[in-house]
Amino acid sequence: MANLSREEFITAINPFLNDHDININDHPTKDLLIELTKTDFKGVEIFQSYLGQIYLDNDKDYKSALKWVNKAADKGYGYALYDLGRMYQEGLGVDKNYTLAFDNYLKAAKLDIADAQAQVAHLYSSGKGTEQDYKKAFNWLKLMVDDLDTGRP
Repeated sequence: MANLSREEFITAINPFLNDHDININDHPTKDLLIELTKTDFKGVEIFQSYLGQIYLDNDKDYKSALKWVNKAADKGYGYALYDLGRMYQEGLGVDKNYTLAFDNYLKAAKLDIADAQAQVAHLYSSGKGTEQDYKKAFNWLKLMVDDLDTGRP
């Protein structure tokens, strides 16, 4: 979801919108996502994560980003775990904490999120947030490349 345009996102959730009689033209993206997070939709963490990404990357509203990213990360959503790792690594709305960054990246990496796999490799190679281990760094990079070759995200 991280790189979807509004149109691609709407297309992806269109069946849900139709089932719940939600007219997308009545809502700007953020408002639509806020409405969707109030539903009992099984994949609500996708909406929470996407909303968090809007606050994080577009609005630079880190407090709101943290709220929504945490909600999705608590449900184990890989892209939210990656964003939470990024927030801790860069100190966006939270104190910089490489250990928490590494922990969240690792959870996302185990869910085949390629960007998280790259960050896990980077942190292993630098020894930030975890013990320095070049072999593990190499293995995570190799896994990332293998996943990309097979078409995983």
